[in-house]
Amino acid sequence: MSIAGLGTLWHAFGLHRMPIDMNRRRIAFVYAPADHPNEPVPLEAMPFAINTIMRLARADCKVDVFLWEQPLVDYRERFPPNVRLRYQVTPKRIFYRTRPANLRHHPIRLTATFMSCTNYECAFGLGQLGSYLGAVISLASRCPLVLLNDEFPSHFGPNSRWAPLERWAAKRANAIIVPSADRIPDLAKELQLSDQRKKFVEFRNTPKVSRPLEERDWHALLGIPSDKRIFLNAGTLGEWGQLPEILSSTVHWPSDAVLLLHSRTPEQEGVYRQQLSHLHVPGRVFWTSAPLSEKVLNSLVAHCNGSFALYRNAGPNISLIGTGSGKLMRSVMCGSPVIASNFDSLRFVSREGIGVQVCHPSEIPAAIQELIRNEQAYREKCLSFATQEVLREQQSWEALVSALSSKIDLHNHKTTQN
Repeated sequence: MSIAGLGTLWHAFGLHRMPIDMNRRRIAFVYAPADHPNEPVPLEAMPFAINTIMRLARADCKVDVFLWEQPLVDYRERFPPNVRLRYQVTPKRIFYRTRPANLRHHPIRLTATFMSCTNYECAFGLGQLGSYLGAVISLASRCPLVLLNDEFPSHFGPNSRWAPLERWAAKRANAIIVPSADRIPDLAKELQLSDQRKKFVEFRNTPKVSRPLEERDWHALLGIPSDKRIFLNAGTLGEWGQLPEILSSTVHWPSDAVLLLHSRTPEQEGVYRQQLSHLHVPGRVFWTSAPLSEKVLNSLVAHCNGSFALYRNAGPNISLIGTGSGKLMRSVMCGSPVIASNFDSLRFVSREGIGVQVCHPSEIPAAIQELIRNEQAYREKCLSFATQEVLREQQSWEALVSALSSKIDLHNHKTTQN
């Protein structure tokens, strides 16, 4: 299907335009990240995407967020009224997990649907599919395009049907947001944009943490003895997070330290726990998969003595994760130091004094001892880093506003007028 034929598709399907409130600048935000092997990535797990949406909302834009996730999370508490969620009925798995031969009509229908979005002043897209559809909206509305990239194209393998369309979108984009500056050189090369690095803007994957944090007796709630120090591994459970190595190391930890494994889905936690049952150490390892709101999750993270941010090096998509590590950035923002992989992109952990980097699993017990021994100093460093992150986010937003200044004014006019 040629790009020139997109307009024809729009008319062929007889689609009408979406209702438009012309009193506000309209922004389209297409959130369609790739599935992880075990579970989809909900919007709530992408702070740099949420932060971008919130910035747009605070600039008095009306934002339509197109989602392919199940409506299980109540985002109404997170977003103001001028952010509208538009859940898409097409199951996202059809774009990634079904043979292309069975899908020959779906990309056409999808393209036609989004070609009807003709009244937007700027389009944003995240993920390979989201980037393409954001570009379709940009083409239909004749408006600027901003992409958010959290995965290298090579991460999806050489046969990804959306990779060429993602590159097409990237070349059209006025700006590309990345969660870590460490990713820019390699990503620009993969997107064939090595000569256009200036269009990349860093928006770190830093969650918003409201203070004061809610205090709960997590020891009692989780059935952990009150004299134990808790070290947390939160997020999707899998080999990529070095779970077997962490579990194997617990027998060598200080006697007053325990491991807490928290995942978002009970089904996943149960299956993986069974697979690693031979590494379980009673009284030393605790599991939980209770769904937690962001506020409650922040409370848990702050309560723990430290968090793990270990990754198996599966290529540049992982080794260049940097400040794109959501669980690392959340832990630090909550004042809890981290034990992180020894990647160059994570050197800031050692440099800023917000945790300890390890090369080998045998180094984990010593890292635990170090965080216990100097707990207060590490927490103070984390809170200092968190304060600086607030300033960095403002600088990132100003960089994006500047990059788009000739196309759209994203300043907060209410603030300016007042």
